Amino acid sequence: MKGLLLKDFYMAKKYCRMILLVTVVFAGVSIAEPSNLFFQFYPVVMASILPVTILGYDEKCHWDVYGQIFPYSKKQFVSVKYLMALIFVCGMWLLLMAVQIIGMLVNGAGFQSNLLFFLLLVLSCGFLSSSILLPVIFKFGTEKGRLAFMVVICLICGGSAAAVSVDPDLHMPISADMLSLLILVGCIVLFLLSWQASIKIYEKREL
Repeated sequence: MKGLLLKDFYMAKKYCRMILLVTVVFAGVSIAEPSNLFFQFYPVVMASILPVTILGYDEKCHWDVYGQIFPYSKKQFVSVKYLMALIFVCGMWLLLMAVQIIGMLVNGAGFQSNLLFFLLLVLSCGFLSSSILLPVIFKFGTEKGRLAFMVVICLICGGSAAAVSVDPDLHMPISADMLSLLILVGCIVLFLLSWQASIKIYEKREL
């Protein structure tokens, strides 16, 4: 399992450097444009689809077939992609959170009451996009799974627009922060269910 993780990290370092650079730049730009949620959602969403990019390179060089000669199960092949998604999403989210805190200190704006609300939504979005994309990719492959990618991007854009229109001070049975926390828990549960579904899908897939 460690070997598979290292292989994916090396591939991300070689083939995904530009994507990682762009996401870091967007995270930095969010300091200057804190009200534009696109610059907050984009880095985490792009981080969440990096495992899909790696899967594309795996298929291109036929690693998905060649790798079967190694003592790894199909469950491990799937699990490593979900672990990569978890690492990339959480890592980018922590970077984004640090950038937002630094931005508040630099701008002297003080702690924003809605910061936790939006940060939790951003993290939820990262888990959600991986949960939707990975099972489809494991079922149909990266070429046929492009439609799922487009659907996820549309959902993220729509979700960002909806999040902008939400008033965190709106009177609700529960606080906005609690609502975003519940959404995050739901997305984490969906991520775990997607993980198990992808394992079952890939185990039945003929390579």
